[in-house]
Amino acid sequence: MAVGTGQLQSLAAQLVLESIGYKSYPIEGAPFDDRHGIIPNKLGKVIQATDSNDHIPGLYVCGWVKRGPSGIIGTNLWDAQQTVDSVIEDFPLGAVAHLSQKSQTLQSQLNKQTVVDYEGYCKIDKYEVEQGHKHGKPREKITDVGKMLQIAQ
Repeated sequence: MAVGTGQLQSLAAQLVLESIGYKSYPIEGAPFDDRHGIIPNKLGKVIQATDSNDHIPGLYVCGWVKRGPSGIIGTNLWDAQQTVDSVIEDFPLGAVAHLSQKSQTLQSQLNKQTVVDYEGYCKIDKYEVEQGHKHGKPREKITDVGKMLQIAQ
């Protein structure tokens, strides 16, 4: 939890955007640390509890649900690479192919979601860059999920 230092500074601004309060939520079939708003893990490998080293075979996590709401886009990239490294480390051991009952339950939940694969991501990226160049910017972010999913198809 953030704790103030007692030091205050005033800045003149015409616009202020509040972007705080993000909290991850539990996913059926995966352990969850309510206090920190994360799925307990070690290097992206989901573990039974924060104080445990016993990871659940075949279950991995990255992003804010891995470490809490912190960092920037670059942090997410490094964070994802760390998780991918864990998957690569586990793959020869057969741990990735193994699905426990909990991960099967999680997989059934994920199957109900719309997932964008890498090819779809590339389509979104290309579209955003093209739109940005039309306006003299590096990219124009899509903020509508429906439009994003349509472009990804």
